[in-house]
Amino acid sequence: LASKVAMRSYTILTDLQPVFGLTDEQTRQLLEYMKYWSMLRQCCGVQMSADYREALTGAVDSIKSAYSFSSPACDIYNVAHVESKLMATDVWKKYSKHGPANIRSPSVKDGEFTGSYCAWINRQIACQRLGFNRFPKVGEDC
Repeated sequence: LASKVAMRSYTILTDLQPVFGLTDEQTRQLLEYMKYWSMLRQCCGVQMSADYREALTGAVDSIKSAYSFSSPACDIYNVAHVESKLMATDVWKKYSKHGPANIRSPSVKDGEFTGSYCAWINRQIACQRLGFNRFPKVGEDC
């Protein structure tokens, strides 16, 4: 099952359509949101992919990381653009204010998406060489 999830990523949610009785439109909306969220989950925030964190902080050669099969290829995305696309989805518009809190951030440990949160937190991670689940030091904005 784990390899199936890894291979299909967020599209595995289509298997849940009949389980939850989702319409085709609801499934489309969920997939649209998850397309962006799953990328941001790996490439943004205090719980981002270890490979990308290492590349951002200079802990490993980014060229080497680019050839890793486990690497989510975060360096090819503009995280601010992806974050803005997520915030333009129907799911975000409908649930971000009154839905579950974890719909508003890349992890339960992170701040909320703002349109610029991912660019800011990633810059702090790189500049301050922050480890997993570590937040920027107050007053040391990079």
